[in-house]
Amino acid sequence: MSAEAPVVEVQSTRREAVLDNKVINELPVARGYGSILAAIPTLQGSSPSSSSSVNPAFFTVHGGPANEGRVQLDGLSVGASFNGGGVSSNAYNTANAQELQVTLSGSLGEAEVGGPMLNIVP
Repeated sequence: MSAEAPVVEVQSTRREAVLDNKVINELPVARGYGSILAAIPTLQGSSPSSSSSVNPAFFTVHGGPANEGRVQLDGLSVGASFNGGGVSSNAYNTANAQELQVTLSGSLGEAEVGGPMLNIVP
């Protein structure tokens, strides 16, 4: 008797979550990216003190420093460097984004920082 071995990814620990536009608009939160990221269970962060999407939100994963999150717009880093964190006071149109891609692990060679990355796909 023989059985096939389960398929296990052994090359990367990268984890990604995708929130499409329908999910983004149905979440009962403000439309700033800090509030939306609070829907991802493993992310920790400081949401802006107001509901404005202009105030920067700092986020991390797995207990790392709170300034490790990176914000991208269609794959291009748009956040100002804040100790390598990459957040800024830009207003991102997350309510009309096609999807938000959240990568929960960095330090894999393609990332400049070790924290999570938020990619806003317009």
